[in-house]
Amino acid sequence: MCILKCFLLPLAFALLGFSCDTEKPQAKEAGAPPCLYAPPEAIFDMPSLVSHHSFKAQGQSSLEKITFKKSMNLPFVSLSVRQEGCSGIEQHFVFEGGGGVAENFSALCSLHEKYIAYCFLAKKLETISPFPLGDTIEVSESFYIWAEQTNTGLKVSMSSDKVF
Repeated sequence: MCILKCFLLPLAFALLGFSCDTEKPQAKEAGAPPCLYAPPEAIFDMPSLVSHHSFKAQGQSSLEKITFKKSMNLPFVSLSVRQEGCSGIEQHFVFEGGGGVAENFSALCSLHEKYIAYCFLAKKLETISPFPLGDTIEVSESFYIWAEQTNTGLKVSMSSDKVF
């Protein structure tokens, strides 16, 4: 359990586009305390993996859209990731085209060693089988995940401090 709580969660959010920024903290609004996390950064900015990539950030929110190369043989065709948060982080993944919750994160892990946090997440999600779509699951202390199947794919939301 400590592997998940002590290693996965901090690593996952660091890899998944947020970083701690103690030198230039961002304020939520005028007079608010500084943000714990710096503004989000692109996660999948590797041209060797994608045929299309866009990333737009505004303050503590961002939207990244990725179409992976067909040669990657992923269970999904494209992915969009919305990130937001200041003192807590939320990430919303929309996988278009297929795959289950654990399967999709396992596929992301296989892309490159820098995505190893997805391996740990996928392993944990494999123990929750079948994944209860529509229900919030506390994967570890203060780390929540929620998923639902859509007509075109799968939506997955993760949060460091919020139950969906």
